[in-house]
Amino acid sequence: MTFETVHCIWDYFDAPRSGIANYGGRPHHFASEWDERADWWKDTYSLALIDPETMQLASEQWAIWRRFAISLKAGEATLASHPRLPGVNPDFVALSARIDQRIAAIPRKAGSVRATFRVVSIADARYWGGREVEWQDVA
Repeated sequence: MTFETVHCIWDYFDAPRSGIANYGGRPHHFASEWDERADWWKDTYSLALIDPETMQLASEQWAIWRRFAISLKAGEATLASHPRLPGVNPDFVALSARIDQRIAAIPRKAGSVRATFRVVSIADARYWGGREVEWQDVA
């Protein structure tokens, strides 16, 4: 396989844990899988193909997040202005709810995949962007 575009990262803990990235050239929601026995993340992800409307909603949400993250890094915003907090950015919260609802209704791709993420833009990586991913199907 080849490296593909990561459109957005919603959760990050030691590595991207959820977001949207291309798989086979088409946008998919990716979610890190949890190992209950080990009480830690597996090294595998589940994928779900998303439709163009969900991708559009995610792009709008990501733009709000990036504006906040850039302002935060520049010292022009504080964590108290995080768009997910109640009352701070109702558009962000509404978009998040719509996206979550739509993704929950999409069937997951059969099987798991492993991911190798790489940074392609240091400037964007500071805001969880600027990455690509290479997927490997797990046999």
